[in-house]
Amino acid sequence: MQPGGSDVDEVLAAARLVQDRCGGVDLNLGCPQRCAEQGGYGAFLLTRPEHVRLMAETLVAELRVPVTVKVRVLPELADTLAFARMLQDAGAAAVTVHGRRRTSSATTRDPPTGTRSPPSSRRSTSRSSPTATSAPARCAR
Repeated sequence: MQPGGSDVDEVLAAARLVQDRCGGVDLNLGCPQRCAEQGGYGAFLLTRPEHVRLMAETLVAELRVPVTVKVRVLPELADTLAFARMLQDAGAAAVTVHGRRRTSSATTRDPPTGTRSPPSSRRSTSRSSPTATSAPARCAR
């Protein structure tokens, strides 16, 4: 189940309603669409790390199913890794890093972020939660 929202209590209430009918809850911090911007959710939560931490910690503590999180790449690699570590520390069962920035779309290409490859990002988190990548991944040269 992938709730769309930024209010912790509302997201928790929705997740509780379906937790016995799904394999887990995924916080999608990857949606860059206008509706997400207007609602203050999706990729637009990436600018509110303490709020995201609270959401993740609350869901992990209150639900009986795993909580995973998908994020987009932040402008700086170090910030992306720190965000992923914060989510792992909050108890996320897994963190997926979508290989595009909030401002990119399926038709635009992002400039390199300074990473050599997505697997180097995975090694850099070196925490207990798995971290994966999604979307096209290319090496910066």
